[in-house]
Amino acid sequence: MISSHDTHTEDTRPLNRDPKIESVCRFLEDIESHFKYKTLLHTQHPISRKSLYVPIQVTRERNYRHEVETFWGYAESEAELKRAYAIKNRDVEAKRYRVPWEQAKKNYQRLMVLADPGMGKSALLRREAALTAASERQKLVDAQITVEDVVFPLFIRLVDLHETADDIAVAIASLVQRDYPTTWADIQPWLQAKLRQGKCLLLFNALDEVPKRDRNALATKLNQFLETHPCPIICTSRIVGYGGAFINGAKEVEIIPLSQPQIERFIHAWFKHGTDSEKDGISAASLIEQLRQNPQLRGLAQNPRLLYLLCSLYYEQVLTLPARRSQIYQKTVEYLLSQWTHHRGSDSGVKIRLLEDLAYQFTCKGQEVFDSQELKQEIANALEQDQGLEPLRQQTPAQLLVQLSGEQGILHRLTQEGDRYVFIHRITQDYLTACYLQRVIQDNPSQGMALVKAHLWEYDWHQSISLLAGLMDDPIPLFQAIVQEKDDIFSTLLLLTGRAIAECKQLSHPLITEVIDHIYDLWHHYPFVGFIASTVVALGQTNSQMAEKLQQDLDEKQYYTRKDFVAALIAALGQIGSPSAVATLIKALNQGPWYVRGEAATALGYIGDAETVKALIPALRDEDTVVRGEAAAAMGRIGTSAAIQALIIALHDNDSYVRGEAAMALAQIGTPEALQELVKVLNHPDSFVRWQASGAIHLENPTVVQALIQALNHPQDQIREEAAMVLGKIATKETLEALIPALQDADPVVREEAAEALARSGNPQTLEVLIPALADTDPVVRQEAAAALGRMGTTPALTALIPILQDQDKRVRKQGIESLGRIGTPAALQALIPLLKDGDGDIRGATATALGRIGTAPALQALMPLLKDNDWFVREQAAMALSRIGTPQTLEALLQFPTTEIERPEILTLIRTLAVRFSREKSPLVPVYPELVGAMGGFRRLGRKLSGKR
Repeated sequence: MISSHDTHTEDTRPLNRDPKIESVCRFLEDIESHFKYKTLLHTQHPISRKSLYVPIQVTRERNYRHEVETFWGYAESEAELKRAYAIKNRDVEAKRYRVPWEQAKKNYQRLMVLADPGMGKSALLRREAALTAASERQKLVDAQITVEDVVFPLFIRLVDLHETADDIAVAIASLVQRDYPTTWADIQPWLQAKLRQGKCLLLFNALDEVPKRDRNALATKLNQFLETHPCPIICTSRIVGYGGAFINGAKEVEIIPLSQPQIERFIHAWFKHGTDSEKDGISAASLIEQLRQNPQLRGLAQNPRLLYLLCSLYYEQVLTLPARRSQIYQKTVEYLLSQWTHHRGSDSGVKIRLLEDLAYQFTCKGQEVFDSQELKQEIANALEQDQGLEPLRQQTPAQLLVQLSGEQGILHRLTQEGDRYVFIHRITQDYLTACYLQRVIQDNPSQGMALVKAHLWEYDWHQSISLLAGLMDDPIPLFQAIVQEKDDIFSTLLLLTGRAIAECKQLSHPLITEVIDHIYDLWHHYPFVGFIASTVVALGQTNSQMAEKLQQDLDEKQYYTRKDFVAALIAALGQIGSPSAVATLIKALNQGPWYVRGEAATALGYIGDAETVKALIPALRDEDTVVRGEAAAAMGRIGTSAAIQALIIALHDNDSYVRGEAAMALAQIGTPEALQELVKVLNHPDSFVRWQASGAIHLENPTVVQALIQALNHPQDQIREEAAMVLGKIATKETLEALIPALQDADPVVREEAAEALARSGNPQTLEVLIPALADTDPVVRQEAAAALGRMGTTPALTALIPILQDQDKRVRKQGIESLGRIGTPAALQALIPLLKDGDGDIRGATATALGRIGTAPALQALMPLLKDNDWFVREQAAMALSRIGTPQTLEALLQFPTTEIERPEILTLIRTLAVRFSREKSPLVPVYPELVGAMGGFRRLGRKLSGKR
């Protein structure tokens, strides 16, 4: 906790300093004070964001492609990702798809950060603003930089840029003046010059708040601005609805849900800094144990905003655990209303009823964002039509809106000055909609069920319908109403029923047994299809019947039948993470064949509690090197002191692969304890261990940097190699400039490291040295040069890249393809089209991915034939590309494929993705009934028809 006098940064600057320095310092202090603190929900006291921060990880590439924001969305994408790794295995390094945020932001000049609501996108930008402001001010105070060198971190909501007709540079200046009125005059003379010189870190928040129809126009304005104002950028958006390619040259990454160790670290920090006193039986340890015993709640805790709410509810003893999801949301709404002293009283229940009415009406309209006028109109309608709101009729809609909104309210303003509102979380809107449906069902069952049935084919309603089941005393009539409806080729209603069952307390009923049996059979046929696998996981977390099926199947009789199913089975148990699932995985780790032991080690690493660490330590001594390597990687994800100690031993394994995995794991952990151990192996005889160690250690002291730059001229190749690698990891302007001459080094490894670092930076000023690097004798140098040119995206870069599509090295060709896809011009597309007939499936697959990134009508047309390619990898990549850019006409064409092709997992997933997307547009092809499929119809239903009568 902090007191009010702690909210001011201590000023240690000497007096009577240069007025320019004083002005800039005041502005940076102003920025820092804006973002350094947040208000605790349960005390209304400010707390330093730093004290609650848990280091996050992001993906290297886009992995999460769910079309609806639900609490099972990430599980869908994780299952698809597991399928790619388990079957494809074309790129071993693809498994290393997680990197620390600190590494990602250092490696790329422009970033697009994607995540679902509550995953911390806005908090990430606010933290970057505060950290950068503090760091720049301190460097200025210490005379490490001049006023001209200072970088201004500017947090800007993209909707504010969208709502002005001004030039981007003018609009940014206006927003800075609005947000920092007391210090604006201090920096006004320098702001435009800073923008032109690239000396502003632009933190663009919430692309999803900009209407879809206007995003292309905003992207055009921004990219034109960036051509003359080369500022570093971090932009954020929700995953759902993001079409890609908003900022030219931006690296797209996604925030990864919190792991168990991250959850525990946050809970400990919350109880340490967010509470004034202990309460009997209420502690960080007790909450962690409750989450461990309740896998469904642990799934909620992977979302930072929901984890924050869980901590508050648990500490205030508003919530008794274990609890179902619907109970969590119920207590959250009640608790938030109770926080307003002047709102307490007998009308709180009536206000919740009003919120339910509002949520239902806006959900019917498909709205998550609404202005005050819309809200007041809906409040007025509810007061007139809902007799249960009689106690509120003495108040005006405007008065009620004030009471329901605010910083800690159920309704939030998107911006302090704006007129647009949202519910505190999308799931809150879904929950309140479910409450409305429950109320109608209680008053008039037939009318209530009719409302439910009216929305069965609107996928955005499925979360509300699932939560409705958890609210009902007897949900069996709801299950019966769903399964009696005609289902589609994906068994959508069967799976919806399964998800609804997962929200209920344990029930014994023949219909539930039948539903679970059918879902399990369906999953057995499609073990890595995300929308099916995520339902199995949801049921496995709450329903003993599904959990027992999974655990019984993971025994020796399954080990030698279908390796893909075994991998999916182990992954599902890892996602479930219950004590019984952990016990089953430990048994597999100790008794299965090598590939089962390796998969079990990976799954246990994602669970990450003390018991799994205890089980993984012996696996580091397994007779199989792959198992030992997977165990080391798992320890890296866990990151506890016990895991670090085990990895220290693994650094001395007799196999280089295992030693390298251990070093990479310690580097990934990145804590002072882990880095201290890496320092000890800087002189390790294994070069891979040395490189991982030196690359992870942050050697940014100016003296060290100068020594490394000088080492680039050392006569020994090994010293130049390691100096180049470390300088590339530091990745400051100074170190990158020093690496440019290294592109001419006689040692190919030095050239590789220099090219890789310059490729990540995307600095247009390196164009002249990178184009000649495309002719380097080392294919890695050519590959990295091609990557760098792709990020620049200029016409000279495009011209230089086209010839390398004929390079003799396949890696270089693939990178050239990716870079041309990133540039995305008609000329780039024209160069790529002939490669669709290349004899190498990897090349055709890479080209399909590039065409999906380009996303134009000609690219889409060229992709369709690839769905019938003989190489399944090409089909997979084409399907993924089409899932991003497909149109209703694409869906219609796909439904004419022979049923044997539609039943392939990649095609089935593609069709379902497009169907979900276009369901919002009331497409006549949704639901996709069997008779719509194939020229002759007659698609074999995936799930058997349920009787629905018990």
